[in-house]
Amino acid sequence: MRETAQNGVPKLKLLLLGTGDSGKSTFLKQMKVLHKDGFTQSEVDKYRAILPVNALGSMQQILAGYVQLCATSKKMRIRSKMKEHFDKVRTAEELTPEVADSIETLWEFEEIQEMYTERTEHKINVPSASPYYFSNAKRFAERDYTPNNEDIFNAKVRTTGATGIIL
Repeated sequence: MRETAQNGVPKLKLLLLGTGDSGKSTFLKQMKVLHKDGFTQSEVDKYRAILPVNALGSMQQILAGYVQLCATSKKMRIRSKMKEHFDKVRTAEELTPEVADSIETLWEFEEIQEMYTERTEHKINVPSASPYYFSNAKRFAERDYTPNNEDIFNAKVRTTGATGIIL
């Protein structure tokens, strides 16, 4: 639907439809970088707070799924090499450098990567960008961390309703 903005230039409204985690918000973020002045400082600050939550929350969901799978399978167990990191991440309330180190270590274990790969079969609802979060967890936990555009593109914020940018 076309409208005219205050400056007389036609305004274009675009409706993006798709399932969750299909890239609608990422597309809008990319348009903002390409056709506007990028992200404001308040938006960067918002994503600075969101990315550590994405990293910790996604790994905690995968670990919860793994615990549930271990409980139903007599063959599965938490290996002793994983236990310390496993417990540290499961009980964490925020992404500290130590917790981030445990997330990156856990992500190296085949069992954890399999849980992510088979997340739909195990009903684990984590974003497709989770491997990005796990690989960058240490950086997200740094005190002076500032998100770059790639971080912001990968950040997952649940969006509902109408969102938009004026180009």
